[in-house]
Amino acid sequence: MTPAIPTNTLVSFYYYPRYDIDRLASTTIIGDSGAFSAIMQGATIETPQLVAWAHQWRHRLAWIACLDVHGDPLATRRNWQEMCDGGIPGVPSIHCGEPVTEVDWYAERGVDFMGLGGLAGGGSMTPDVQFRWLIQVFKHAEKNFPQMRFHGWGITRPKFQRLPFFSVDSSGWGAAYRYARLALRHPHTGKTIGVAMNGKDVYKPEVALLLRDHYGVNPSQVATSGPHNRLLMVELCAKSAAIQEQQWRYLYRRKPISVPTWGQLGSPHTTPRPAPAPGRGA
Repeated sequence: MTPAIPTNTLVSFYYYPRYDIDRLASTTIIGDSGAFSAIMQGATIETPQLVAWAHQWRHRLAWIACLDVHGDPLATRRNWQEMCDGGIPGVPSIHCGEPVTEVDWYAERGVDFMGLGGLAGGGSMTPDVQFRWLIQVFKHAEKNFPQMRFHGWGITRPKFQRLPFFSVDSSGWGAAYRYARLALRHPHTGKTIGVAMNGKDVYKPEVALLLRDHYGVNPSQVATSGPHNRLLMVELCAKSAAIQEQQWRYLYRRKPISVPTWGQLGSPHTTPRPAPAPGRGA
């Protein structure tokens, strides 16, 4: 059995400003600015650019994040207001370490869907510190704005997944073709096997059988990762991510999170599913 492809996709404006998003029409598509990546590479993204892109693809986007500024909540507010003034209900974000009361400003303006960021890669804060901050955010929202729902930027830690996120994303799904390290998931047992693309690991019996019987790939095709098999590696990574998505759906099937109303654009898939969306991180 070959796993299905993912049903959720995150597309970054920074990386794909001219990409034909119609090619992803079969999936629920989240739009993101790619602000963090832009900063790391010395580039600049302006809100008008993001607004124009959102209008161009609003028939495909389920929702799109506003241009957030890590460490400057007031700048994020201004960007969000500018985006709304441009006719796009952008989804705002707050970052780990910022006051949890920052949720209030948006909730008072009708927002019931926000992103929680500043968590990917760890930064200067330990996972325990990050987790405590997340708990504070969820408790504050539950007490004061129970209708608020959250998207977790770059969040796939099992510990963090205990919290009632509406959706999350991660760039980790592409590690095989980016870092030559594949997380291969079994569609039946849920077990994850770490595979180094070193020309040897794929020939281990457990890995070889999994690749052949469930992914429809011969080990020799993916023994190493490089330009010669990049498209195949992308497909393999996506299928493994799809299994994780299905497993998380099953795990949280008894605890459904209600759908937010803020941020919806014109996509036929207007409600992002409560599962991880593979994509290039925010």
